[in-house]
Amino acid sequence: MKNKSILALALVSVLSVSALLPAAFAATGDSAAEATVEETQKRTRHGRRGGEKVAEPEGAVGKDAAKSAALADAGVTAEQAGKVKSRVSQLDDGTVIYKVRFTCDGQRYSYQIDAATGAVLDKTVEEATAEDAAVSAHGHGRRGGEKVAEPEGAVGKVAAKTAALADAGVTAEQAGKVKSRVSQLDDGTVIYKVRFTCDGQRYSYQIDAATGAVLDKTVEEATAEDAAVSAHGHGRRGGKGKTAKAATVDEAAAAV
Repeated sequence: MKNKSILALALVSVLSVSALLPAAFAATGDSAAEATVEETQKRTRHGRRGGEKVAEPEGAVGKDAAKSAALADAGVTAEQAGKVKSRVSQLDDGTVIYKVRFTCDGQRYSYQIDAATGAVLDKTVEEATAEDAAVSAHGHGRRGGEKVAEPEGAVGKVAAKTAALADAGVTAEQAGKVKSRVSQLDDGTVIYKVRFTCDGQRYSYQIDAATGAVLDKTVEEATAEDAAVSAHGHGRRGGKGKTAKAATVDEAAAAV
């Protein structure tokens, strides 16, 4: 009789555990699924990191509208923000966005704006670094093309070109023709404006003439003229020199 009672209790215990197992596995599966969804959303929210160029889709709201949407959401005016940077990117789910960034009152704002609707998809607000503040302030450099003398003790055009290429991860051979000229910002800072083209992208840099630091950069889709200037930078080294067409392009580039 005693043995029968023990067997009955054991059977009840086994049945109870069996009943709990499906619920436990279901909970574990739900947790794993939730973790997978959360990880996917995280990857999608942060978009691609490789810097791959994405074409602006037909019917997109445009960079100006994206900038306006970001500024309006932040409650910041264009004058307060100074330099507002924007570029086209793409999330893992295929959504094309504008990445908009600017600095105001010691805060760095980073936005993801839907290229199709202009809606704010994501934003982060962080404490601005000294470099962020410099870029924001220097965004309104002189546009008149006035000739500025290279100051004593400046790092030099070669060093400025090297700094820009290194920041872009582009070699001199890949860049082809690298143009550089001395300019000056509204606050009096003397800079080198460095420009080159690589893999269909046009890179424009502002390099501090005193320190060689990168103050500002923009990366845009290169035009046919940009590509021509870059390609002609490797003109003939011997014989009678470049063709007349190549020389004309280089002369125009030098004038700029």
